[in-house]
Amino acid sequence: MTGPFPDWIYRQSAILPFRRKSSRSRGRDLEVLLVSTRDGKRWTFPKGIVEPGMSAGEVTARCGHPTSITSHITGKQFIPFNFKGGDTVRSYYLYKGQGVVVVANDSAWTSGTHVIEVQFDENEPGFR
Repeated sequence: MTGPFPDWIYRQSAILPFRRKSSRSRGRDLEVLLVSTRDGKRWTFPKGIVEPGMSAGEVTARCGHPTSITSHITGKQFIPFNFKGGDTVRSYYLYKGQGVVVVANDSAWTSGTHVIEVQFDENEPGFR
């Protein structure tokens, strides 16, 4: 740990939203979106942190849609009288060249999900 938070929290995701003023500008009239920091002292690109506990919807809203998604059933699916029913299905949101976000279901009876792990890997191919 490098501070009061775990090391993974300091890895952020950012996007560079831009637009052209006209279709004939050939890049000379490019506009880039900047946002101010919380204290209002600096301008920066929109960015955020993916952390355990976030919902799958929050991840895709912050990072965009993954390159691909794979899922598998865990062993908890077959436990008799598993009344809580959580973590019976795991999904892997694969982001090419960035890493993997591992998501588990909240309950066997609802469609809610949450992040349980974030793996940073610059060599992630984006498919499995």
